[in-house]
Amino acid sequence: MDKSIIKKIILLPLLILVIPSASAYSNPIETLFVGISNFFNMNIFANSEAQLGFLRFMLWLALFAILFWSGSKFVFKEEKGNRTAGVVAAIMSLISVIFMPESAVLGIGTAYSATIFVILTVGIAGFATFIAFKKLKNEWWEHILGILILIFAAMILNVVYTIMAAV
Repeated sequence: MDKSIIKKIILLPLLILVIPSASAYSNPIETLFVGISNFFNMNIFANSEAQLGFLRFMLWLALFAILFWSGSKFVFKEEKGNRTAGVVAAIMSLISVIFMPESAVLGIGTAYSATIFVILTVGIAGFATFIAFKKLKNEWWEHILGILILIFAAMILNVVYTIMAAV
């Protein structure tokens, strides 16, 4: 028997012991996602002005990157075109973000965060399903691991469904 398989069999009960006992009453994947979201839920953005300023800055960065790339590739192709493209991109993105209405900024931030959340969680579940069906086919323990991975993917999709249904 392979030593790595023995190590995994020994480490699995230890991993189960590390999971908090409160997870026995709820979905452990949901507990994991709640822990991660609590980590990234920073209190410095508790008021709306800080959220709006942060979103405007992030939109400025995104607009600047897009305008700078397109300006340096297609419009300003001469030797010192990057400087000109940078100045034009900075000014155009700054004007766009400053005069953008608050509702549009908050709407873009909400749509972006929801899109990234769905892409990441469905991507993880899809990758887990791919691994379970395409990569784990040879040994008997690979089939069992594939079933466990499918259960994990179903739990992730269940958490996403409950979060999206609550919104």
